[in-house]
Amino acid sequence: MWVDNPFTGKAEYMHSSWETNFLMKCVAERYPVTKEHNIVIDYQQADGSWHRYVPDFKSIEENVLFEVKGVMTENDELKLSAAEALGYEVVLVSE
Repeated sequence: MWVDNPFTGKAEYMHSSWETNFLMKCVAERYPVTKEHNIVIDYQQADGSWHRYVPDFKSIEENVLFEVKGVMTENDELKLSAAEALGYEVVLVSE
């Protein structure tokens, strides 16, 4: 669903109700985040294949990425580790 992000002044596409809830919590706490970023991180999965990871959210003011997840897999851990290796702080958000 498309949700207006007051931090960017644009509608941003949320892939789940969990993402919408996270954005609304950030709005309530006045912590600016966006899904509209140009971050794409190449990472190698456990089977050796290469994939591209696009983080769910990025802090607008800090070098912090947020991944909204219900269940973590080995491949999820690998993609978050790839982001950390590039200097990002990665915060896992679960509900």
